[in-house]
Amino acid sequence: MAVSENFEYDEDQQAVLDSWAAPELYLHAGPGSGKTTTVVGMAARVLSELPEARILVLVFNRKAEEVLQSRLRQKGAPLIYKKFVGDHEKRGVCVVTFDKFAYHAGAVLEAGDPFDNIYGDELDPPLIGAEPPPKESKPKPKAFHGGHRLGMSQSVAAAVGNPAYGGWTHLFLDEAQDIRAEHEAVVNAVLSESVAPMLFVAGDPRQEIQEGATWFSRRYAAAALECRRTLKYNHRSAPEIVAALNACSRAWFPTLHVD
Repeated sequence: MAVSENFEYDEDQQAVLDSWAAPELYLHAGPGSGKTTTVVGMAARVLSELPEARILVLVFNRKAEEVLQSRLRQKGAPLIYKKFVGDHEKRGVCVVTFDKFAYHAGAVLEAGDPFDNIYGDELDPPLIGAEPPPKESKPKPKAFHGGHRLGMSQSVAAAVGNPAYGGWTHLFLDEAQDIRAEHEAVVNAVLSESVAPMLFVAGDPRQEIQEGATWFSRRYAAAALECRRTLKYNHRSAPEIVAALNACSRAWFPTLHVD
């Protein structure tokens, strides 16, 4: 199935998509700038150029997971469901929250057959426009009985040799301003593979409001200029609101501000 890229992007979004082959890319995108559209467009562009790609998109909540999956379905992108995170034969895009990824990575190690359905969701990606089948209650991997943060830590500790952490050609991180130490450990485990995936990071470093969330601003500041992109157009707010936001950003974040 061909992946559709039919959409009119602004010049900043197009510049991001034209950089699809960069080994790493950091996208500075404020509210209303079309970040989600750009993340979806980048996945579609990669798959149109590299049909054999395996893209892991890590997000922070179920709503973001559902929105990205829905938009990717609309573009005809093949989806890899969570139960197949360790199956390197699957091609397409896996959109999953950090904790669900670690959960299923733990299931890969605990299950006698890592691809059986005891920890799975859907058996196969649904047709375009179709809803996934209803989910059943599944037993948790043992590590997750201590909470998701502990589960992520234990999953990362066992990441070496775990097929769930390897075999990805691309790693996308959405809302990267929320990455804390436990999420950074998951990212590092995926990137530590012998063939590191291309890294695409999207977020707004000015929104690092959670305690310990400094990963994105540190990576963005350390990245070479050619690895940085900015979405400066606001597609959602009235001009008066944009002007007020610019004034605040200019005053509070002088090194990060872009009109």
